[in-house]
Amino acid sequence: IQFRHKSTGKKAAVLSLGTNNAPPTARRLSCNAMCPGWWRSAARGCTPARVAAHQQQDPRQAAGKEEGWPAMQGRKAEQQQQEGESVLATSSFEDPMPTRNKAFPYPMQKDQQQAALSSIPWPLFYPAMAACVSAVGAAGFGAGKALPVEPENKSIASFATAAVGAAAAAAVCVQAKKKRDTAAVVDLYNVVVELPDPSELTPQAVDEVGSKYGMKMQKDDLEGLRKIYGQYLETLIPSGDRQLKGDEAAKVSSFKTALGLSDEDAAPVHVEVARRLFRQGYETKDRAQQFEQRKAFQRLIYVSQLVFGDQKAAFLLPWRRHFNITDAQVFVARRDNAKTIFKAIMEREGNELRADRHFLRTLRDHQVAVKMMDESAVELVREFARKHVEARLVKALTQVKLVVTSRDSSVIMDEVSAALDYSRKLAKYANEEDLIPGLGFVTLAGGQLLETRARDLKELYKNYIEQRLESTGEFTPAIEADVHDLQQMIKMPQKEAHMLHDEVAARLYKRLLREAVTSGKLDSSESPAEVLGSLCERLRFSPEAALELHRSLYKAKLASLLSDKPKLSDENEAELARIRRLLCLPTDAARKASRETAGRILEEAISDIYMMGAKPVMETDLNRIEQIIKDVRLDQEVALDVFQSVTRERLRSYIQQAQKERSDGDRKEETAAIKRLVQFNAIVVTPLLDRVKGLEAGKKELAELLMKAQENAKAEGAEGPPPSVSEAAAEAGKSNSISEVQKAIQAARGEFGDDEKKGQKEITLKDDVPSEARALLYRDYLMSTMSGEVVNLPVGGVIRKKTNEGARQADMARLQSLADILGMDQMEISKVHGNLSEEAYKAQATQVMRSGPPSKASNQLLDSLAQQLGLNKEAAEKINRAVRTEVYGSEAIKEEGGQWSIERVKEIVKEGGKVEDMADEVVLRNLYRKELEKKVTDGSGEAEGSYFHEELPKMLGLNDTKVRLITKELVGSRKRMMLVQAVSQFRQKRPQEVSASLNNLISCLRVLPEDKPLSWTEPQELRDMYATFCMREKDGRKRSELASSLGISPEEASKLEIGEGTSSMSSAEEEESIF
Repeated sequence: IQFRHKSTGKKAAVLSLGTNNAPPTARRLSCNAMCPGWWRSAARGCTPARVAAHQQQDPRQAAGKEEGWPAMQGRKAEQQQQEGESVLATSSFEDPMPTRNKAFPYPMQKDQQQAALSSIPWPLFYPAMAACVSAVGAAGFGAGKALPVEPENKSIASFATAAVGAAAAAAVCVQAKKKRDTAAVVDLYNVVVELPDPSELTPQAVDEVGSKYGMKMQKDDLEGLRKIYGQYLETLIPSGDRQLKGDEAAKVSSFKTALGLSDEDAAPVHVEVARRLFRQGYETKDRAQQFEQRKAFQRLIYVSQLVFGDQKAAFLLPWRRHFNITDAQVFVARRDNAKTIFKAIMEREGNELRADRHFLRTLRDHQVAVKMMDESAVELVREFARKHVEARLVKALTQVKLVVTSRDSSVIMDEVSAALDYSRKLAKYANEEDLIPGLGFVTLAGGQLLETRARDLKELYKNYIEQRLESTGEFTPAIEADVHDLQQMIKMPQKEAHMLHDEVAARLYKRLLREAVTSGKLDSSESPAEVLGSLCERLRFSPEAALELHRSLYKAKLASLLSDKPKLSDENEAELARIRRLLCLPTDAARKASRETAGRILEEAISDIYMMGAKPVMETDLNRIEQIIKDVRLDQEVALDVFQSVTRERLRSYIQQAQKERSDGDRKEETAAIKRLVQFNAIVVTPLLDRVKGLEAGKKELAELLMKAQENAKAEGAEGPPPSVSEAAAEAGKSNSISEVQKAIQAARGEFGDDEKKGQKEITLKDDVPSEARALLYRDYLMSTMSGEVVNLPVGGVIRKKTNEGARQADMARLQSLADILGMDQMEISKVHGNLSEEAYKAQATQVMRSGPPSKASNQLLDSLAQQLGLNKEAAEKINRAVRTEVYGSEAIKEEGGQWSIERVKEIVKEGGKVEDMADEVVLRNLYRKELEKKVTDGSGEAEGSYFHEELPKMLGLNDTKVRLITKELVGSRKRMMLVQAVSQFRQKRPQEVSASLNNLISCLRVLPEDKPLSWTEPQELRDMYATFCMREKDGRKRSELASSLGISPEEASKLEIGEGTSSMSSAEEEESIF
């Protein structure tokens, strides 16, 4: 919008109509141009919707919109000229605008009334008002006299008119006073506009404005002060990408104090500004704009907390009640903005955390000023310290990545040393409370450098150690401290650091060792161990690592001697002995090196022979193995170790083949693989082992000694000269050829030769094959030898070949050889045989018990089978119990519908069986319960206590405790019930049922006797029941037991038995009842 002066036509100002995307200042400027009295609503901001609303309220603006901006500009300028206002004071487009603050950019103009009233000095204002009232009253008095009223009423009308005029003038004066007071706020606003920074406003300036108008601003126009304060507060809160600078809270507090606002007066302004910011976030659909408003709202919360303090802010600023935000959100707003301000402070310091005490103390003051928590301070301090160290190390890493010829080692040393010194200084200040928290030794943990360039840091660590050791030639305590600190700084694990240190130390140790050897220092030394020990001490090189280095050097020397020709001469052996002495190499280390170099040659030769399979080894191959051992000067222990390693690997391959065939279910191929294993061990491994151990060489040496003795005897003229050596050799060669052909034929047929009986037993697979797998292999081969060879017919039939005694003996010999190869001791073999015997006995016992009920003959047969299979009595009885449970307890119950009876139990016990081994205890208890319940309820009275307490529990295998519990449960309460039932039946005149109930009572008393007679309220009824019972029961034992239980004496019982002293039922009644 362009504004021009009406008289000159020059541009007065150019303003942009702001939108939501425009900065707040532009929005406020456009609102200033569009809305009169802008200062009253400036704190609310200006949006296009509000501009439109103002246009609708102002018909001139609406007309301007229709007629175009020029017409509106003309009317606006005309109105301002009529009212004595200028659009923007006296500024022009050509003249430079004065520098003004952003919160109050332009002064506010007074209207004509405000200008007129404010021009009256305060001392003259009230006299002028009084004079005005007096004048109006006087004028009213004169006008009253002129009124056409009765003469006697002229005075009344004059006074009335004067009073009305004076009252009206007084009312006008009051309004004028209020209007004049509003000009005070305008003057105060313009005073703030003229200040470079509103925070420079002083209480004296405010008081001067109030004194000018004869008022106290804080009391008479508090709302105007709040509006000015709210405008400054809203402008001071940055929005968008702009962040808080840290001085906002101090400026707001200073401005509030200058205005004379108390915390209670200023708090509503903060809430109102927060409400406008919060609402603006919902008035736009732009996500970015919403986010900006939310950030501005958070900044206002933070600044308000600083202005009022935590305690007053919690009481005066109820954020949760007004905006429904939680304490956690307020906490996040305070934390994030405090961190942002602290980062801005550090940015002004160049983002450099200097290791200076005064600087760190200043940072502590800034932290307290912005009320940043210690946790946030620790996080930021460590971050800036880490960045400082990372910058140092990056410069060092740049040199490390260069080639050696272009690398500047001094830069590496300087940068790493500077980083270490910086970290140590911060660590020194760590425990001082007046400094900012978070100080300590700096590490790269959590930084990008450690995550992205960990490998380069390891190279830097290695290069630093190397340079320090190269410069000093020894590992001093200072170097150790620096290396340890560098390790902690780059967070290198102890193991990796130790490895890199050993690598660097080994390289330098190797160089120093070479110098000591070439100079002859080691050769001339009386104790090479002292020289080597001093080198290790200087370089902090561990003796174990030094020993491993010596072994590698010895191994490399031995490999170089064997590279051209796999044979060591005497000179080579002497050179190797000298190296072992200079390096103080132990015998075990020398043997290990020999095993890894010369042993490879022997290993390859043995592997070539093993590739031929289970075939007899030719004499030439045996001689070659023997010659290789001599040529490479292998110790017998090393040669045996190599041979055992290769042999075990080959034997494992045979075992794996057998296990594969077993898993496939082909037992025939499994047996064949086991036979090949035994044969390979006998005809291949055994002769090779003899040559490796030197047994054959000993035999040859003994033969040569005997031949020399014979030649000496011949020279002395002894009788019976022996045959010549050539003839003996020819005869031996002929016999060897014949034996080799025989062995090859036997191996091709799979026959068990004499050599197989002499198989070696030293190399076993005890540690290579689990015990369970060894037992399965041995068991399968044992079953195969017991069943014999099987031939499968084309039509699905099976024929077992008959085997003679020699074949069976050969199979048993192979079985023993297999046990030796597998490393099975006698206990394991016995366990396998015992398991087979138990399985066989179980199968026979199952068949016997299924053939019929147990009998004496069947028991004798099972005992005989146990003796034949070598089972002891306990093992046989355990199997018998399991088989009985399986046959009688599951199969028999299944076949008979699960019905167990006492008759069946008696039959099993009679045959010598044990029912407790055939059925579960629950079943036996139920049998006892059913039998007891049957006997005490059948009405016979034949139950016996000895039967239920002794005989039946013994047959069922129940203990006394469980029997007593069952008896008490069934019989304890039944006795009283039987008596009550008998009385009831007697009263109903049912004598037969009375007799049955009393018989049941007798059975219960026999099973569970009572200490005293049963009681009843009517003893006569008991006597009558007894008489009725005697009429139907002639057994004297039952009569006596019943009389005793009912408390009837023998004399009285005798009378009742003959019918005396009773009122029992008559014969007619009894017959009627019976009928």
